[in-house]
Amino acid sequence: MEARSIRCYDRVNAFKRIRTVSYIISIIANLPSPEGDAKRPDRSGMPDKSSGKKLRILIVDDEESFRESMRYWLARTFGAKVEVVGSGTAALEKLKQGNTYDLIFLDVMMPGMDGLETYRALQELACTGRIVLMSAYSDSEQWKEADALELELISKPIREDMIVYILSTTGGDGA
Repeated sequence: MEARSIRCYDRVNAFKRIRTVSYIISIIANLPSPEGDAKRPDRSGMPDKSSGKKLRILIVDDEESFRESMRYWLARTFGAKVEVVGSGTAALEKLKQGNTYDLIFLDVMMPGMDGLETYRALQELACTGRIVLMSAYSDSEQWKEADALELELISKPIREDMIVYILSTTGGDGA
């Protein structure tokens, strides 16, 4: 009887994880625009899966469910080649190992090395890829500092039209 309870508990937790991931994907996609029309963003000019051009993207975020949902969505929807890491230190290691990226989504608020410290370290490594900082906390000191430095900054949840714009205006030269 006890084993059955454990299995049931595991199913409940797995269901909660699936619901969380689905919720995060829906937040990222955010199909309706703020104006209220349910029209999907214009994807003309976007590299699609069949075009042969696959953007290399690195997602740096300490929240695993967010980065995995975003990775899945970008790869499935846009055919991007997406890698994920959970810290600024891990992102730096990726570049030191010779990996290059066209686009880096970098969370501002992370434990240890925060997004601004990571941004500065990426610049020291001569990272030439586009770096977009992101945060759900637009009232934080880190957000204000990034804004004062005029860094590219977007707020979470990220609207689909913003992702489409970022991807369509990102070159494929690598970082």
